[in-house]
Amino acid sequence: MSVIDHSTQNRNESDAIFDSVGSFFDQNKKPLLEEYRLENGEEAYFSIVFGGIRIQYGNAVRQEHSHIRYNQGYVQLRVAMKEANSFMIDNRIYTLNTHCYNLIYFGNGEPITSDDLQETGNEGEILKIDLLPELFFKYCPPVKSAFELFRKQVQNKRNVVLSASCLPLSAEMKSIIYDIVYCKKPRHFRHIYLKAKVVELLTWQLEYYDCLKVKANAIALRNEEVQRINEVKQILDQQFYLDHTLLSLSRAVGTNDATLKKHFKQSFGITVFAYLTSVRMQNAKKLLLDGKEKIQVIANKVGYKHATHFTAAFKKYFGYLPTRIRLMWVPILMNLSNTLVELEWLLLI
Repeated sequence: MSVIDHSTQNRNESDAIFDSVGSFFDQNKKPLLEEYRLENGEEAYFSIVFGGIRIQYGNAVRQEHSHIRYNQGYVQLRVAMKEANSFMIDNRIYTLNTHCYNLIYFGNGEPITSDDLQETGNEGEILKIDLLPELFFKYCPPVKSAFELFRKQVQNKRNVVLSASCLPLSAEMKSIIYDIVYCKKPRHFRHIYLKAKVVELLTWQLEYYDCLKVKANAIALRNEEVQRINEVKQILDQQFYLDHTLLSLSRAVGTNDATLKKHFKQSFGITVFAYLTSVRMQNAKKLLLDGKEKIQVIANKVGYKHATHFTAAFKKYFGYLPTRIRLMWVPILMNLSNTLVELEWLLLI
């Protein structure tokens, strides 16, 4: 295993080392994992490479100027984290809004450089997960679905973008991304854990996209209507601990409660309060795993006045009581090695 940490290295030296990591598509490549990190003042960037998967997180311009060239096609899950981000494919510019994603395939033999993926001046942080097509096919079911066309285009080695417009992250996807970006697993287990998380994220993303396409109304929303719905989603993401009503949310964005209810379900395939519950539950799960606070305190932090109401909602959402989550992690932590080895075996099936 090779872990490269060059927090004080200059641009030319770090670029040279980063370029050496570019040949990640050989799944038989040794060592199992190569990692490059750069932390210089406020700038943070990392690239993790293992078994046909490459994860990059950090400044968008920093990534696009790495000048890596790949000699075979790959599927990329691209997420705008803190600011909007734009990229170009087949001479068309696509924009990702904050906390939105898209799935892209770059065809076989296409050189991917800063010229091919031209940034449009946005320097916000992005997450990119690149996959070998074989891995994508392994975890993307060949069934009748909204993403069937994308899968066929990948099979035909043609450049393709899953959605013409950016797709919003669900609460579940945000939780998985957090686990990937802030992974603290030991280095010799990291590639197993990250592979499991990448597969989980891809599964959620495809399922969510399928759900959006099936449930969406055939009549597209106007730009101002889309903006209002995204504003409501942002309110729920950032202020999940407050009491919200359809009336208060609709007034906050300049619409009425009936329109908000209809358009939110149409846009995201889920009701306003079902989405709020998912955000609360994902945040509660993180706090529970942290293990530092009592159930009542956590309940209050995610918007529940009474622990009993929180406990009932948690059990309905996850299928087990919040007190069980800490008990479940004890044997996992005690038998981490066996658990991760078994997980790697399952992923190979």
